[in-house]
Amino acid sequence: MSGTERNSRSGFTLVELLVVIGIIGLLASLMVPIAGRAASGSKKRKAQMEANSLKVSVQQYHQDHHFMPWTEKSKVGDDKWATTDKSDWMEVIQGENALKKNYFAAKTDDNGKFLDPWGNPYYVGMDRNQDGYVKGEGSIGGSGKIVRETVGVYSHGPDGKPGTDDDITTFDWVSD
Repeated sequence: MSGTERNSRSGFTLVELLVVIGIIGLLASLMVPIAGRAASGSKKRKAQMEANSLKVSVQQYHQDHHFMPWTEKSKVGDDKWATTDKSDWMEVIQGENALKKNYFAAKTDDNGKFLDPWGNPYYVGMDRNQDGYVKGEGSIGGSGKIVRETVGVYSHGPDGKPGTDDDITTFDWVSD
């Protein structure tokens, strides 16, 4: 063997491998926050779609029956904000009604509750006294305000607190 011949080995040196691993780690650390924001936006879009679907379901029920969905257990003469974790009125729009029509096919948890993507109930305001609007209440950040619609659906959003910028609604609040 002459001195000009090299001992050729195929493969990477330890330094080259460490550089590649470092670059991959850097790229991964940059992608984690982006993926988190994308997931958060996805949950917000899902909540908005579910809220809109729930609103339309209650409106369709009202159109067919000429009154808002309630059972004797939940019946009140004034406006009421019901939650989707109390199943009596939800059962009515899911087929327990005179027409046996399912207005809202929703996937519920093991306890029969329909919850937003953050595990909280939706609030559904219904104009039960037929005056054309729903009064707000403190539990949803709308005390002293009204919704100029016959149905409004609300979620506390990602932070789970009422009256914050990340709340999900199907309506705009108006001063009382």
